Amino acid sequence: MCSICYSREYRKNNKDKIRLVVHKKNLRTKKERAEYSKKWQKENHERYRASIRKRRKQFPEKERLRKKTISLFKDLRDNGECELCNSKLKVEFHHPEPYKYDVFQILCRKCHLKLHRDIYEESLKKPYLSSS
Repeated sequence: MCSICYSREYRKNNKDKIRLVVHKKNLRTKKERAEYSKKWQKENHERYRASIRKRRKQFPEKERLRKKTISLFKDLRDNGECELCNSKLKVEFHHPEPYKYDVFQILCRKCHLKLHRDIYEESLKKPYLSSS
Protein backbone atom coordinates (compact mmCIF):
# COMPACT_ATOMS: atom_id res chain seq x y z
CA MET A 1 0.00 0.00 0.00
CA CYS A 2 1.45 3.39 -0.95
CA SER A 3 1.81 6.19 1.60
CA ILE A 4 -1.12 8.16 0.15
CA CYS A 5 -3.48 5.17 0.33
CA TYR A 6 -2.25 4.33 3.82
CA SER A 7 -2.84 7.85 5.14
CA ARG A 8 -6.28 7.97 3.51
CA GLU A 9 -7.18 4.61 5.11
CA TYR A 10 -5.79 5.71 8.48
CA ARG A 11 -7.84 8.93 8.48
CA LYS A 12 -10.97 6.97 7.57
CA ASN A 13 -10.50 4.41 10.37
CA ASN A 14 -9.17 6.74 13.11
CA LYS A 15 -11.37 9.82 12.98
CA ASP A 16 -11.46 10.07 16.78
CA LYS A 17 -7.64 10.25 16.99
CA ILE A 18 -7.27 13.00 14.40
CA ARG A 19 -7.83 16.50 15.72
CA LEU A 20 -9.47 19.16 13.64
CA VAL A 21 -6.91 21.70 12.50
CA VAL A 22 -7.73 25.33 11.86
CA HIS A 23 -4.96 26.82 9.80
CA LYS A 24 -3.89 30.32 10.80
CA LYS A 25 -3.71 31.40 7.18
CA ASN A 26 -7.49 30.87 6.93
CA LEU A 27 -8.10 33.40 9.69
CA ARG A 28 -8.51 36.73 7.98
CA THR A 29 -7.52 39.33 10.53
CA LYS A 30 -4.93 39.75 13.25
CA LYS A 31 -7.77 39.94 15.76
CA GLU A 32 -9.18 36.58 14.63
CA ARG A 33 -5.73 34.97 14.90
CA ALA A 34 -5.25 36.43 18.40
CA GLU A 35 -8.68 35.18 19.51
CA TYR A 36 -7.98 31.73 18.09
CA SER A 37 -4.59 31.65 19.81
CA LYS A 38 -6.08 32.62 23.20
CA LYS A 39 -8.86 30.06 22.79
CA TRP A 40 -6.35 27.34 21.90
CA GLN A 41 -4.16 28.23 24.89
CA LYS A 42 -7.16 27.92 27.23
CA GLU A 43 -8.33 24.63 25.71
CA ASN A 44 -4.81 23.14 25.65
CA HIS A 45 -3.39 24.73 28.79
CA GLU A 46 -1.10 21.84 29.76
CA ARG A 47 0.25 21.46 26.25
CA TYR A 48 0.85 25.21 26.01
CA ARG A 49 2.66 25.32 29.37
CA ALA A 50 4.73 22.27 28.35
CA SER A 51 5.88 24.04 25.18
CA ILE A 52 6.98 27.05 27.24
CA ARG A 53 8.84 24.80 29.70
CA LYS A 54 10.51 23.02 26.77
CA ARG A 55 11.64 26.32 25.25
CA ARG A 56 13.02 27.48 28.61
CA LYS A 57 14.95 24.24 29.00
CA GLN A 58 16.21 24.47 25.43
CA PHE A 59 17.56 28.02 25.90
CA PRO A 60 18.21 28.42 29.66
CA GLU A 61 20.79 31.18 29.29
CA LYS A 62 18.51 33.30 27.14
CA GLU A 63 15.63 32.85 29.57
CA ARG A 64 17.78 33.74 32.57
CA LEU A 65 19.06 36.89 30.86
CA ARG A 66 15.55 37.83 29.76
CA LYS A 67 14.30 37.69 33.35
CA LYS A 68 17.30 39.69 34.53
CA THR A 69 16.64 42.35 31.89
CA ILE A 70 12.99 42.65 32.82
CA SER A 71 13.67 42.96 36.54
CA LEU A 72 16.62 45.34 36.29
CA PHE A 73 15.28 47.62 33.57
CA LYS A 74 11.56 47.71 34.32
CA ASP A 75 11.85 51.38 35.24
CA LEU A 76 13.48 52.20 31.89
CA ARG A 77 10.73 50.40 30.02
CA ASP A 78 7.98 52.21 31.93
CA ASN A 79 9.53 55.69 31.68
CA GLY A 80 11.69 55.40 28.55
CA GLU A 81 11.12 56.54 25.00
CA CYS A 82 11.97 55.08 21.61
CA GLU A 83 15.51 55.84 20.48
CA LEU A 84 14.39 56.15 16.85
CA CYS A 85 11.12 58.10 16.93
CA ASN A 86 10.96 59.37 20.57
CA SER A 87 7.55 57.75 21.13
CA LYS A 88 6.62 56.69 24.68
CA LEU A 89 3.96 54.19 23.58
CA LYS A 90 4.53 50.42 23.90
CA VAL A 91 8.26 50.64 24.61
CA GLU A 92 10.27 47.39 24.29
CA PHE A 93 13.89 46.27 24.50
CA HIS A 94 15.84 45.17 21.46
CA HIS A 95 18.95 43.09 22.09
CA PRO A 96 21.31 42.83 19.14
CA GLU A 97 23.22 39.57 18.70
CA PRO A 98 25.12 38.27 20.62
CA TYR A 99 22.52 38.50 23.36
CA LYS A 100 23.65 40.33 26.50
CA TYR A 101 21.19 41.55 29.08
CA ASP A 102 22.84 44.95 29.51
CA VAL A 103 23.29 45.74 25.79
CA PHE A 104 20.00 46.88 24.32
CA GLN A 105 18.06 49.59 22.53
CA ILE A 106 14.78 51.00 23.80
CA LEU A 107 12.33 50.99 20.89
CA CYS A 108 8.59 51.39 20.46
CA ARG A 109 6.70 48.37 19.16
CA LYS A 110 6.42 49.81 15.63
CA CYS A 111 10.17 50.53 15.29
CA HIS A 112 11.08 47.18 16.90
CA LEU A 113 9.01 45.24 14.37
CA LYS A 114 10.41 47.32 11.50
CA LEU A 115 13.96 46.62 12.70
CA HIS A 116 13.34 42.85 12.81
CA ARG A 117 11.65 42.96 9.41
CA ASP A 118 14.71 44.74 7.99
CA ILE A 119 17.04 42.18 9.60
CA TYR A 120 14.96 39.34 8.11
CA GLU A 121 14.91 40.90 4.64
CA GLU A 122 18.67 41.45 4.81
CA SER A 123 19.19 37.78 5.68
CA LEU A 124 17.19 36.77 2.58
CA LYS A 125 19.58 38.73 0.37
CA LYS A 126 22.61 36.76 1.55
CA PRO A 127 23.56 33.97 -0.87
CA TYR A 128 23.30 30.38 0.30
CA LEU A 129 26.49 28.39 0.58
CA SER A 130 26.51 25.43 -1.75
CA SER A 131 28.11 22.15 -0.73
CA SER A 132 29.49 21.43 -4.20
